[in-house]
Amino acid sequence: MSTLLDLTAEARDLANRLANVEEVRQEATTEDAQAALAEAEAELEALLALVGEDITRKADGYGDVMAEFKTRADVMKQQEDLYRRKRQIAENAALRLKDTLHYALEGLGLREVEGERWKLAIQNSPPSASITDEGLAVASGFGEIVSTAKVDAKAIIAAWKSDPSSVSGFAQVTQGTHLR
Repeated sequence: MSTLLDLTAEARDLANRLANVEEVRQEATTEDAQAALAEAEAELEALLALVGEDITRKADGYGDVMAEFKTRADVMKQQEDLYRRKRQIAENAALRLKDTLHYALEGLGLREVEGERWKLAIQNSPPSASITDEGLAVASGFGEIVSTAKVDAKAIIAAWKSDPSSVSGFAQVTQGTHLR
């Protein structure tokens, strides 16, 4: 069975041969030559139609396979979402247990507990800073003011649609194709 690429190459070849036959027929001088070329042209057109039907069937097959992969991907996404929620529930449960044990140990004045399998200890966390006045922190030498520009690509495309030269100095708008 031919692949889609084989069929498209075959269709292009047949179309080129058909065009060549048409060119040669224009230059044919005898009626026999004209008739032979007309017959060859009819055969090539029939072959081209068959290839076109094969391409149509192949395209349907590709559509089926693409739909199957899309459906599988959707199911996998749902599973990812489900496992993400389950993971979050498990992580939160572990954090709640950790916080409960931490609170209990501190309440009892214990810094360390050693069981048969686990040794758990309360230790100091790394220091962290919560900034209450960024301006004053920067003025005191602890940082810098940074500004960033945000370009509106949708506005550029809208301007390009009405006048491509209006954005040519600072943007390059391209438009491709896609299969739907």
